[in-house]
Amino acid sequence: MYEDIRMKYLKLKQQNRSTSNKVELVPGSGLMIEKDKLEKMSFAARNTCVLVRNLFRYFFSEEEIATHSLFGVKCNALKDQVPLPEIDSSKRNAIFGKNCFIILFLF
Repeated sequence: MYEDIRMKYLKLKQQNRSTSNKVELVPGSGLMIEKDKLEKMSFAARNTCVLVRNLFRYFFSEEEIATHSLFGVKCNALKDQVPLPEIDSSKRNAIFGKNCFIILFLF
């Protein structure tokens, strides 16, 4: 029951994203976000760390965040475990890249 409602919500949320006024986060990255959403994120973020966290939550699903690591490298604390696969590097680089921060602070 809960999962069905959650899936309907995510589907509607995705449809809403596709019909809104969007801008590309970084030119050439292919990451599109609503202009007003980006402005709200930039305004509400206390610092760049909070802004990057919010952008990650926007562009990556909860499942992707839970089942992937940022760079796909082995953790020093858990040397016996196999590292998680790397999250999509093109999205990650667009969010972390210095071009992104230059553009975000223009808003």
